Amino acid sequence: MTEKDKLRLFDLALAREIIRMDRDELLQFVFSREEQLKAMSPRRSVFIYSGDRPPKRTTEMVFDQFFNEDPAEVRQMLIQDLCYPNEPCEIDYYARCGYLDHPSSVYVDRESDSGAISSLDMLPQSDDPDACYWTGRFDVLDRDHIAIMSASLKKNRDKLPAEEYAAQLLTLRSMEKTLESNPDLRAAYIFN
Repeated sequence: MTEKDKLRLFDLALAREIIRMDRDELLQFVFSREEQLKAMSPRRSVFIYSGDRPPKRTTEMVFDQFFNEDPAEVRQMLIQDLCYPNEPCEIDYYARCGYLDHPSSVYVDRESDSGAISSLDMLPQSDDPDACYWTGRFDVLDRDHIAIMSASLKKNRDKLPAEEYAAQLLTLRSMEKTLESNPDLRAAYIFN
């Protein structure tokens, strides 16, 4: 079975804040979120559980090790850990086509406040060739993009089993409402 593209909430405001921080601000930020990071499971936290290191390393030692090797990677790891408030949900073919077949998926802008933004343009580029494995490539979408996906799904309702259609539509509508109520959030369309 082929893995599907995924959709999840993304805190664009926090990601931009992390990208703009200098070394000292970033370390203070890590300290302010230390309990949140440590509470994450190894599967969920990239920053705390990355690399081979003794289990008793302090957060500052981890930060220094990574920041000295590749500051962009530290930012990518923190964005991965802290900017996704929900788990990813798989996107059905017909919902996916709503975005991918729409003209807005062709043009993405690095600093756009509306419209799609590519992670390739937004995230700092790491020297680590494996960094894209755990960050993945994604587009940052707004509520209107999710509405386009919902409309595409509705248009193709007869091509899906009723339960699958209802579950996918509920997911998309819920995401639309969340994005409408919180201007800092966007949706990350994560390409397989």
